[in-house]
Amino acid sequence: VVPGAACYRCLFERPPPAGAAPTCAQAGVIGALAGLVGSIQAAEAIKLLLGIGEPLRSRLLTIEALGGLFREVPLGRRESCEACGARAGILLPE
Repeated sequence: VVPGAACYRCLFERPPPAGAAPTCAQAGVIGALAGLVGSIQAAEAIKLLLGIGEPLRSRLLTIEALGGLFREVPLGRRESCEACGARAGILLPE
């Protein structure tokens, strides 16, 4: 979590219930996409560590692989967020 920026929990307050979504083992994973996402994450880490470029702060990057589309969705930070809000304290799934 980048200090002062929105996080994934700001968008999705609670994880889905167990079994609500298939696991990667059940649904499958396209290896090339895993590599692409890993490369993007590495570039984001480099930008933050070196203070260069414009990191994806408070923005969610989505990838629609079949159409070859990338989209940025702005995220609003929630002060009540359990991960990054004023009184952060993440609850683990039961």
